[in-house]
Amino acid sequence: MSGISKGLLDDPEYIHVMINHLPVTGLLVGLIFLLLSLLFRSRGAILLSFAMITLLGASAWPVSYFGEEGADRVQSMSYAEGEAWLEAHEERAETWVYLFYVTGGVSLLGLILGAFSIRSLRYTAPIVIVLTLGSLLAGAYIADAGGKIRHSEFRDGFPPEHEEKPKEEPEEEAEETEPAEEQEAAPESQEQESTDPAPESPESPESPESSETTDKEAENGKTTSEESPDESTSEEQKD
Repeated sequence: MSGISKGLLDDPEYIHVMINHLPVTGLLVGLIFLLLSLLFRSRGAILLSFAMITLLGASAWPVSYFGEEGADRVQSMSYAEGEAWLEAHEERAETWVYLFYVTGGVSLLGLILGAFSIRSLRYTAPIVIVLTLGSLLAGAYIADAGGKIRHSEFRDGFPPEHEEKPKEEPEEEAEETEPAEEQEAAPESQEQESTDPAPESPESPESPESSETTDKEAENGKTTSEESPDESTSEEQKD
């Protein structure tokens, strides 16, 4: 027995499959029993049906717990559509599991009040019936996605919650290609810059000092040219 219990605890998804009918099928049985109890006006039967609905509403917690524990292993064995239905199953369960807790809590309250006062059953019984019906609808909605995880014959495509995801993938790919194009364009611009000739540096203006020196040299040249004729005439007179 210990080996069997350890094997079950090692497979939380297996436990989930075994007990996931309690919050749905069990509540349906409890609702039918409550309606028959009201029909025959049996106080003891009404209280017993309240006790059943309380326990079956609380059973949604272990079902949700073991489902979350085994979700990773089931996801590793599923394909694209199966993974989408698994995500939808988890999202629906997280949203609607609290309705089962409310149903169980109100049923427990009706059980306590009905044990002390018969008149309270006139108010608590209709509320429990409405909440149980809501829980059954929520359970059917959750179970619909859960059954399509591994049973491909029940599927008709992706779940409604995930129909828009495949359409968004091309946009993400386009965003990823844009940086790559920018990186390719960057080396081309660098090559063009390297091939362009360097701009010619403007000629630096002459400084005032260099202009003064050139003026002085020009004046010295004039004086030497003026003195040279005098020297030639003096040499002719000596001859």
